[in-house]
Parts: sequence; C-alpha cells; structure tokens
Amino acid sequence: MTQSESRVEAGAVGAVAVEAPARSQNGTGTILSIQNISKTFYPKTRNSAPVTALQDVSVEVARGEFISLVGPSGCGKSTLLNMVGGLIKIQDGKIFHNGTQITGPREDIGMMFQSPVLFPWRTVLSNVLLPIEMAHKPIKKYEPQAREILGRVGLGEFVKHYPGELSGGMQQRASLSRLLLQDVEVMLLDEPFGALDEFTREAMNIDLLRLWAGSGKTILFVTHNIHEAVFLSDRICVMTPRPGQLAEVIQDDLPRPREIGLMKTPEFQDLVFRVRTLLGVA
Repeated sequence: MTQSESRVEAGAVGAVAVEAPARSQNGTGTILSIQNISKTFYPKTRNSAPVTALQDVSVEVARGEFISLVGPSGCGKSTLLNMVGGLIKIQDGKIFHNGTQITGPREDIGMMFQSPVLFPWRTVLSNVLLPIEMAHKPIKKYEPQAREILGRVGLGEFVKHYPGELSGGMQQRASLSRLLLQDVEVMLLDEPFGALDEFTREAMNIDLLRLWAGSGKTILFVTHNIHEAVFLSDRICVMTPRPGQLAEVIQDDLPRPREIGLMKTPEFQDLVFRVRTLLGVA
C-alpha cells in the first residue's frame, strides 16, 4: 500500500413482546414490519436432519432507524437479513416494506456483504457504477454523483485504481459507495467490517455514522462485535443460539453524534455488559 493509500486508510428468542420502535432522529413511522418469521433448512440428503435457523422472530423497524442484530454464529442473523432483502424465500411469517409484502429483491432495499464483491478488472469508479449499468440507466448521468460519493468516503483520488491496488478498508469504502449511489431506502449490512483490523473497523464505523446521519436511510446491521453494535445503533436485537429467537431488543440512547471516546463512558460499558449478559458471555 502506498503512502497516499495509508493516509486515506488512517483518516478515514422465543416470541417476545417487542416494544414499538422509538422515533429516530432521521424520520418517523414504521418502514419494515417483520412478523413471526421462522425458517428451517431441509437437507438434500436423507442422512442429515433439518436445521431450524429462525423461530418466530418479530420486530418493527422505524424509518431512519439504525438497528443491529447481534448473536452467536448460526443464530440466523444473516438468514433474516437475506429474507428482508428478498434473497431467501420466506417460509413462515411475513415481512412488509412500507406496507407491501416482500416476496423478492426490491430496488429500494440494498445489501452490503462482508466481502466487498468488487470485480478486479474494473476500476473503483466502474465498480461503483455497476448497478447503474445493470439497470440500463445512463451512466454519464450518475458518474458525477459517484465521484462525489467516493470523495466523501476518502476515495476521490482512487477512482481510476483497481481493487487489487486498495487496502481492505478502502475496498469496503468502495462497496459502501456503490450502495449509497443506488439511493435505497433500506440498507442491509451483513458483517461489512468483520474482516478488517480494529483500527480500520473503527474508522469505517465513524464513516458509516457520518454518511447515515440526516440521510433518512434505515440500516439493519449484522455483527458479532458487541462494542460495534452499541456504538452504532438506536436499538440492538440480541438473538439466542439456534434456533434464532429474539432474546431482547435493547434501546440504545447514547448521545449522537458519536465519537470513539464514547466507548470509555460508564453508560457505554453498561450497555455492552447488558448485551454480553444476554449472550451468556459476561
């Protein structure tokens, strides 16, 4: 990684009664309604038993809210996220977006994964513009906006670079830029910073909050990192081991805007301990 790149990198539950979501700083009203979702995966071979990933999960998500899903591996966090995104068929229960039942992928709901999913033969700018190209929209019309977003995430000097020339954090910034360019209402983020080192992860958390603040976008964020969930969220959905159920939905009223120093406060540590206790790791 070059000196210039280094500078950019551094800067940059059983069925439970779930309380109605608090009104977010970014909006009001319910945008997502997740109702009694269960999911069992049936193996293709006779010698394997069915696996119930989710059991009777219900939660209402307010417009503009930042919600994290936290739980042990295999508890169905990513499965639930994929259902909201229309990537996995809903088996039992229903999910509504703005009152319309989700039955498949939607243009107003976008997803970002742990891997940045960038094509190595395309430049950063070209990767960010890929969904526009696939939707047969005029690329020239969206290119200025793509450049502006890349500038906001610290990649303005790297639009002509290729993914292999970027660090892991920079690649995730490019992936986040691609999602922001699509201007979706709901952003589904599945462990997007899980493969990054701690310092880069913290920088990406700050970047994400800065880009989200005032945008009106709703975020569902899957993470194994308790500190990350507490730092980012309006509410934290704590899930049980498989089959995944909601153990509790915790209101996170820590003041915004949030900076890394918040992690040193007793209020932050109290919330971390509460989540850890629910997960059985206190």
